[in-house]
Amino acid sequence: MNLGLDYIYLLAGVVVWPFIAALLAWLLGTGKNYVRYMIIYNWMGLPATLLTVIPHLIHLMTGMMQPAFILMQAVFILLLYVTWYVAKAGLQTTTPVAVAFLLADSALSFGLSALMP
Repeated sequence: MNLGLDYIYLLAGVVVWPFIAALLAWLLGTGKNYVRYMIIYNWMGLPATLLTVIPHLIHLMTGMMQPAFILMQAVFILLLYVTWYVAKAGLQTTTPVAVAFLLADSALSFGLSALMP
């Protein structure tokens, strides 16, 4: 049953984020580059997913939690940077606008995960 809830969380994020990003792009004056941003953002999801699987596989293969946890923190920081960079380059915008997209994306992700039991 928890796996089904995880899929609902994933689906909600996939459906809701493009609308929030479009509204944010319009409000911040970067709407003309929105489509390019979303294409890059969506394609970066695959390598991001693969990177997040690695620490879990290390934990499953070795049973050790500490190395997997440390690696997961490094992956998290790297993905924060990639999300910021994709917004900055894809939208061809300034650092503060890219940070706004990063914060909005993170807020949506953390908000949705907080709703999951």
